[in-house]
Amino acid sequence: MAKNPYFKYDNSEQRLMEDLTIESIKAHGEDFFYIAREAINRDDLFGEDQNAKFRNSAIIEMYIKSFEANPGSEVFSRFGIELKDKLILVVSKRRFEETVTTFFSEVQRPREGDLIYSPMTGVIYEIQFVENEVPFFQGNKNYTYEISAQTWTYNNEKIETGMDNIDEIPNDHEELLTYLGITGASGEFLPNEVVYVGATLSSASFTAKVTTFNPLTPTAIQLKSVDGQVAAIIGETLKGTESGAAAAVQTDLQNTEDHIQLNPFENNDEIRKESRTIIDFSEVDPFSEGNY
Repeated sequence: MAKNPYFKYDNSEQRLMEDLTIESIKAHGEDFFYIAREAINRDDLFGEDQNAKFRNSAIIEMYIKSFEANPGSEVFSRFGIELKDKLILVVSKRRFEETVTTFFSEVQRPREGDLIYSPMTGVIYEIQFVENEVPFFQGNKNYTYEISAQTWTYNNEKIETGMDNIDEIPNDHEELLTYLGITGASGEFLPNEVVYVGATLSSASFTAKVTTFNPLTPTAIQLKSVDGQVAAIIGETLKGTESGAAAAVQTDLQNTEDHIQLNPFENNDEIRKESRTIIDFSEVDPFSEGNY
């Protein structure tokens, strides 16, 4: 049977279908915070940006189409078994433009790599894929995006949304790294050594564990398990409990665009230069015989 001739799918009918879709999402969905990723120093070869920042967020309603808890999402990776929750969210295209795009002018649609925070669960999810053709042209138009996301793995990115319930999530991560610029270092700080600022360790106003310290370039130190405010120890002396090393805290490198290279063997510049001689990015069709 042919399509019903009484439905022309003109602008008014499409607008009505879109309004009904938005109303349905508002009725059955939940509020989420969309957090846009700000690229600082993206590595186009490896597709990563270790200095990425998340500064602001916009609230928008989304419908939870499906959710898969981590017991059914075990992935055996090169680093072991990863347990990540996965969910699929549906968001109105028009509402996304009205809320998120209005707030982030550069974000014209949901982007892979951006974050979504759920106030209901207190969990941050990272967008993995965005589908814009589901449902497939109902009324000769698509009205929604379908977002596939999974639990976000924190990797020392900087989050400054201005909302404490979001900004404090990385601070709860026991492996959160802090980078300090130091000067006048005497002695050599040891890996996993406890360092402190104060007269004694028991009365210290700041404690942490050393992650990386390079005695060849003793101008920076990398710490984890930080207890205390970095801003309050600028100009104070950082002391090691085991090595007896000491140094004056000069700057908070966490607030800079790039961290000082602490380990000369961690520099990827040589790898990047070498890769350019291996991978030919000018090749349009690597599977042809050179005719295209």
